[in-house]
Amino acid sequence: ATSNASYWTKLAAKGTNGTDVGTTITTQGDILYRDGSGLQRLAAGTSGQVLQTGGSGANPSWTSISSDMVKVKDVQHTGSNVTTYDVDGFITSDYDIYEIFIYNYLHANTGSQVQLRVKTAGGVITGANYDYAVSGYTSAGNALTGASNNQVHIQIGQDASSDTEKVSTYKITLFNPMDTTRWKQMQIQSAYFCNNSSDQRFLNGSAIYKQGTAVTGIQIRGQGTSNIIKHADVVVYGRKS
Repeated sequence: ATSNASYWTKLAAKGTNGTDVGTTITTQGDILYRDGSGLQRLAAGTSGQVLQTGGSGANPSWTSISSDMVKVKDVQHTGSNVTTYDVDGFITSDYDIYEIFIYNYLHANTGSQVQLRVKTAGGVITGANYDYAVSGYTSAGNALTGASNNQVHIQIGQDASSDTEKVSTYKITLFNPMDTTRWKQMQIQSAYFCNNSSDQRFLNGSAIYKQGTAVTGIQIRGQGTSNIIKHADVVVYGRKS
């Protein structure tokens, strides 16, 4: 008998039955992985998801990317000149801080002030509800300061250029816009050319909207009807605290 080891030695034997991969992964986007018992199929996730490991001894899975900072708005004003430009529809309870970047900003004519107002559910706030203070320097080394309270707007720039190659840039950080009990604090950074000259100005400051009303957006303004907005790119990021 072949079981008699005095006469027979086994040289080869059938191995473990394999898995028919063709019947395990069946659909475009499937991924093959091994769980505790053998090869398994991970079906495709939804668009935008990424593959995440559960660590040693766990199965992989699809998951949505979560970030503490997300772009929530990206808009551009071109074409006809306007006296005001509203940016809204981006504030939700998902984020406590919003960073608003206004760039490639141009007046239709050599400008005066560039101003900011907030929007609420009731519309643009035009009353004397704003305090602000700024300081900075010109490219010639001259100091700049300015402050005012109980104003109908926040001044974020002055004498902005209308030359295409001399655009202005503004960054506004808005804190807790959805809070209905506290005044709304803002930080401001500005860089712009003065009256189409080579004199560039740099400002840092802060501002307050002095109401405990939820803010829904912002309005950018050019002072006076002759200093209307020609172009503005705006991008907004929401940041979790």
